Amino acid sequence: MKSEIKEILAESEEFNENFCPEDIFNFNFLLRIMIGPKGAQGEESFDVEVCTTKWIEDNLNDSDVMIGRHKIIMKDYNYKILNDKVLKLFESKSGENWKEIAEQLSRYAYWEFEDYKE
Repeated sequence: MKSEIKEILAESEEFNENFCPEDIFNFNFLLRIMIGPKGAQGEESFDVEVCTTKWIEDNLNDSDVMIGRHKIIMKDYNYKILNDKVLKLFESKSGENWKEIAEQLSRYAYWEFEDYKE
């Protein structure tokens, strides 16, 4: 079984070449990647924060610590580079079942069912 991206949203709008943060050198936005089993119906959300090194510098004072889990960090915004990296990273996972794939993906983005217990 392999993973397949069904949809990508940036700040609740479609993530495509028309999406661009106001300041390409200093931004932080949520990228929601809807992923499911390749060739099958169904999807689950995986959220990752996309930001620049400048944004980190501006939002980290001398006494702070910033944890980097579920983040993609860029020097400046480039749709093609970001999109290519997301496609390569999130559509390259495979496993015996969906849970195994989702757990791999959750290393990079917050899975909506992360830490879920029945």
